[in-house]
Amino acid sequence: MGTFKGSDHLLICGWSQKGSEIIRELRAKEVEDVRDVVILADRETAPIEGDAITFIRGNPSSEEDLRRAGIDRVSTVIVLADASNTSDEPDDLDARSLLTTLAIESINPGAYSCVEVVKSENRQHFERTRADELVVSAELTGALLAAAARTHGLTAVIADLLTHPEGQELYRVPAPPEVAGQTVRFALEQMKDVHDSLLVGVYDGEQCVVNPPSTTVIPQGADLLVVRERPLDARM
Repeated sequence: MGTFKGSDHLLICGWSQKGSEIIRELRAKEVEDVRDVVILADRETAPIEGDAITFIRGNPSSEEDLRRAGIDRVSTVIVLADASNTSDEPDDLDARSLLTTLAIESINPGAYSCVEVVKSENRQHFERTRADELVVSAELTGALLAAAARTHGLTAVIADLLTHPEGQELYRVPAPPEVAGQTVRFALEQMKDVHDSLLVGVYDGEQCVVNPPSTTVIPQGADLLVVRERPLDARM
C-alpha cells in the first residue's frame, strides 16, 4: 500500500492518460520541477515509474489513504477524472472527483488544488468547494475548436504556449527590479529588450490581469505572466 514520508510534494489523485502528460511536462528540462510526485490511485500496479515518483495504492477520497500520501504536507494537488474504476460515465467521473476534492479540503484546506471537471454542467458543484482552479474539459475543447474555426492555425499556437520542449511557453515570474514601480508601457519594452520576454499580464494576488492598460503601474513584489523560450525564475 505504501506511505510517503516527504513534504512539499505534488500529489496526483486518480489516474488517466493525462497523468503521463502532466509528469512529462513537469519533468521537461525547461521546467525542471524538482518536487517529488506522488500518485494516489486505486490500481494494482504503478501507472508510471521514474525518479522522485512514488505510487501509493488507495482511494483518493479516503482520508486514511490521503494521509498515507502526505496530504497534510503537500504543496499542490491535481485531481484527475479517475479512469481507474469500472464506470467511465462523465457524471460518475465527476462525482468521484468531487468527493476527492471535499476530502482534500477537509484535511488540508491550504493545499493548492487543481481539479479536472469533465462535464460543464457539473462545474456548479465544484464551485461550491474551495478548489483553487477548475479545468473543465468540455469547455476547453469546445472553446478551442470554435476559436480555431474563426482563427485558423490557433491550435498550434496554443499547443506551442502550453507544451515543451519546442517553442515559447507561458511562465509566471517575479517582476524584475527594473520594472517594479514602472508602467506596463515601460515594462513591455524592458522585458523584451532585456529579458527577451513578451509581457502578457500582471498578477493581482492570484488573479492575472491580461493585457492591462499601458498606464497601469506594476506594484513592488508583483508577478508577471510572460511568454519566453526558457524560464526566468519561473514559479509553479
